[in-house]
Amino acid sequence: MAWGGVNEKTGGGILTRKFISGGWTWTGWDYRGEPTPYAWPNVNSHFGIMDLTGFWKDRTHWYASWFPNFNNDNGTATTYHVHAFPHWDWSAGDTVDVWSFSNAAQVELVVNGKSVGGKTPMPQYGHAEWKGVPFAAGSYTVTGYDEGGAVVGTKTVTTTGKPAKLSATIRDGVGATLYAGCADMALVQVEVLDAKGNVVSDPNNTDGTDITFAVSGKADAWVEGTGNGDPSCLVNNKSPVRPAYHGLALGVIGSGTATGTITVTASSPGLGSSSVDIVVKAQDTTAADFNAKWCIQQPKW
Repeated sequence: MAWGGVNEKTGGGILTRKFISGGWTWTGWDYRGEPTPYAWPNVNSHFGIMDLTGFWKDRTHWYASWFPNFNNDNGTATTYHVHAFPHWDWSAGDTVDVWSFSNAAQVELVVNGKSVGGKTPMPQYGHAEWKGVPFAAGSYTVTGYDEGGAVVGTKTVTTTGKPAKLSATIRDGVGATLYAGCADMALVQVEVLDAKGNVVSDPNNTDGTDITFAVSGKADAWVEGTGNGDPSCLVNNKSPVRPAYHGLALGVIGSGTATGTITVTASSPGLGSSSVDIVVKAQDTTAADFNAKWCIQQPKW
């Protein structure tokens, strides 16, 4: 891997060589076309750090571990990140390779309360791996430790039940408040949950679960489109109905030109519905808050 030199012949990478000022990753997001090495029905690339909808892939957590956290000359971490994968929805007798991305000094895997091999050093710019872990329903946890042995983060992955309900939220605060007449958009993320509130991320349990997005409260609000990050999903991007992928779906909601409150409702047969409210405010050209008058700054065509 070019950044850290993992599996490189000399063991050196971009981040380990002070005479290299930077590099480029192809790409930040997946995009339509270039489904290499796959073929139809794949219709988009797999090279992005994030998928088409901006949902995080496992590799996103590698970047979250190393890039934002090293902002001083000696390379010590200012914040810590711990991630572990894959899901924990397997069958009796299965063995699973568990990986962790983290910038902690050491990580430890515990499966149903039992440590697997004790603390493991985290290779710089690499990953920790536990091969052939016997599956047993329950959960596993990866704990990160700093150089002094203090816990700096954990990631727990749990065996999930059948899909039972939906949870709709505003994605990363995008559109928590909208402004009228600005072509403003909100992102509404929907998660498929089991009865205990865990995201059912195993594709075998959630793929094909159609989620319908609908708006009410303001006649001029609309569903601009939907997505799920599935590179083989052939649903029209403008469709208000989208199957979940890894337990997730995303709706893009238009604000309209009038003030008021938009209620966005996500529903699916057998899973009920979940709603979020979005306030649409009037533009305020005198506001100190740039967000309240941002679209006033747009060029007039």
